[in-house]
This record gives sequence, C-alpha cells and structure tokens, in this order.
Amino acid sequence: MADIVFRAKNISKSFFGIPVLKNINLDMNKGEVHAILGENGAGKSTLIKIIGGIYECDSGELFLEGKRVIFNKAADAINNGIITIHQELNMCAHLTVMENLFLAREYRKNLLFFILFIYIINLNLKLILNKKLLRKKYGFIYRNCRTSKCWKINAF
Repeated sequence: MADIVFRAKNISKSFFGIPVLKNINLDMNKGEVHAILGENGAGKSTLIKIIGGIYECDSGELFLEGKRVIFNKAADAINNGIITIHQELNMCAHLTVMENLFLAREYRKNLLFFILFIYIINLNLKLILNKKLLRKKYGFIYRNCRTSKCWKINAF
C-alpha cells in the first residue's frame, strides 16, 4: 500500500459566489512528484494556495501524515514542511542570492556561508552569492533560489 504523506479531501473554494474548486481530492505518496495541469482558470493556483496556507478552503480537509491540519497562513504550512513555489516569483530583488535563500532565518554568518556552500554544491548551481537578484540580469536564478529554500528546510 502507498505511503500517503499528504491528502486534500473534498476541497471546495468560491470567490464572490463563483465556484473555483468543487470537491477536489488529491493524495500525495512519499517519494512521488506531482504536476497539476489544466486550462487557465481551472483552479490549479487556487488549490496550491489552499495547500500552501495562502487561502482557506470553504469546505474540505487537509491531512498531513494522517493527521488533519489547518493552515491559517503560509507560515503554518511552512512549519509543517509544505513549501510552495509559486509561478509569481516574489524574491527580494534588492537582496543578494544568499540573503534571499536565508530570508527570515537567523544564522551566524560563518555557518550561513558553510550551509549555503553545501546547498549550492548539492544542487549543482553556479551562483554569484553577492549579486543582487535584478530581474533583468539574473531572473533565471529566481526559481533556483526558491527551490533551494524548499530543499534546505526538508519540505515534503
């Protein structure tokens, strides 16, 4: 039997009385990679935002490792190991790559450099750590930074 680590059960969401999601079910098994596909307006982003704690569902339940969870904000999901990489990349362009990776996390500087060095080696990324994330020049590394943030906190 599959090892279900996350389950969304009968998730429904409406905006201004217009249904966007209606009784959506999703099981995620340990070790699997999922892609959610659909036309524009199908509710893909809404479902992901519910799973990531950005939106609350009108009805339905979320389960993490068999226990019912309620995410009232993104921090609740993050603290439970659920990190969302949104298509709208909200990195801080005025910060360096290193600062973006460790945003909202406090580490001593030497430890910070060591940890970041290990992540970059493991991800095989060649980043210039002190460069600002200017969208025009370094936009290609935005998503890599966000992915690295997920990996470093052991997201599911």
